[in-house]
Amino acid sequence: MSDTRSHDGPSRRESPHPWTQEALDALPLWTLVQAFHGVAGRLYGLFGQHDLTPTQFGVLAQLATGAVESQAELARRVLVTPQSLQVLVTELGARGLLDISGPGGRGRRRRLELTDSGWELIDRVRPGLEQANNPAHLGLSPTDSARLNRSLHTLRHHLSETVP
Repeated sequence: MSDTRSHDGPSRRESPHPWTQEALDALPLWTLVQAFHGVAGRLYGLFGQHDLTPTQFGVLAQLATGAVESQAELARRVLVTPQSLQVLVTELGARGLLDISGPGGRGRRRRLELTDSGWELIDRVRPGLEQANNPAHLGLSPTDSARLNRSLHTLRHHLSETVP
């Protein structure tokens, strides 16, 4: 393929599939990555005000739902390995945010519960998290926000079942 140069811009190479802004804009996962950067900055800032990472918040929030049956399920819900979850649980326990009981270890259940401090912390985070998710704050209508949320849940579910 030949290398063509323009005097007015960067060099371009001929390609059977030219790169255009429209082509990039048509890639939903690329758009998601770009949106992630703005979202991540906001959420890291929000959680950082409470000395939490998004993953630590995820552990606390999932436990607050009361719907987590095991640490393996908790790890899947917050998208970490069981080994990483152990580190998170230990850190949150040391901060007095989790009560950890039971022997633990391979095949033995450890009970994880939020302490009063854990509940107070996620209750302090909630207003800012709800504000960050407000459709107007995201530049979306309520309908578009609900549609986006449904689509992201569908994508997350599909990818969790098909991508190793």
